[in-house]
Amino acid sequence: MELVVSNHQKNFDHGAGGTDIFWGSPAGYTSFGSGRTHLPTVGVHLDAMVDGANVYDRKNQWVYEFEPVQAPSGSSFKRLAWTAATMMGTAVKFQVRSSSKKKGIEEMVWQGPEGAQSFYEKSPSALAAVPAEHQYLQYRAVFTSPDGANTAYLSRVAVECSR
Repeated sequence: MELVVSNHQKNFDHGAGGTDIFWGSPAGYTSFGSGRTHLPTVGVHLDAMVDGANVYDRKNQWVYEFEPVQAPSGSSFKRLAWTAATMMGTAVKFQVRSSSKKKGIEEMVWQGPEGAQSFYEKSPSALAAVPAEHQYLQYRAVFTSPDGANTAYLSRVAVECSR
């Protein structure tokens, strides 16, 4: 078995640390000669040693489903609002599904304002496609990243109702 060590820096220089591969052998590891290979890498930043992206589909997006919420008696769902920090090309977008009963919500299709292939991308967004008789709503946040190394930061989600 090999051992890979990424050095953060050497003498405060991120470019001098590099990465070392120590080649396993019956005699163990050695730090010199053919038992070690030095790679000139820049610190450990972005040195993940695994493929980036989501392990399920290799896309740079991650989906988080939240528990269904119930509208107060006599009201219906009107808007979805959120606060998120999106930097370096990251984004967060939403889809919802609704039902008249909590138990049936998992059978409903996730959708945005234009149907199943669309997303709510601006906060706040009107939930005009949610039928007034649906008393349960579930939302999911989809985080996207241009490179898989950065992500948006979601700090608040609000589902607004009206009578």
